[in-house]
Amino acid sequence: MPNNLSNPSINNSHVNDIYESAVLKLNELAAMNYESEYARAMALKPHRDFINAMDTAKKEGIKKGISIGIEKGIETGIEQGKLLVQLKTAEVMLAEGIDIKTIAKVTGLTEEVILQQKVNYNEF
Repeated sequence: MPNNLSNPSINNSHVNDIYESAVLKLNELAAMNYESEYARAMALKPHRDFINAMDTAKKEGIKKGISIGIEKGIETGIEQGKLLVQLKTAEVMLAEGIDIKTIAKVTGLTEEVILQQKVNYNEF
């Protein structure tokens, strides 16, 4: 097998020139790839920013919705609790024989609700 590097017909300077030329071409390709990737990334940046902004807004909206839902749930629970106290008070007053007008005045319930409570109480 002949050794081409020791062959006097091949000029080492020529090999170096070919090598340097290949390295320069590779560097140019690498630079082009970097530039094209950078350009692509910059072109996609507004889209990524928009997607991120929408994701953040969605998360904040969900958190706010949950917070509002919890507040409404607490308010509803308090209202239901107050109504139960009013109904229980009316029930006790009815059992004591207190007139409906007085019960309505004390509990804040309407006479219709108290009458319905009386019907329900008498069923037991």
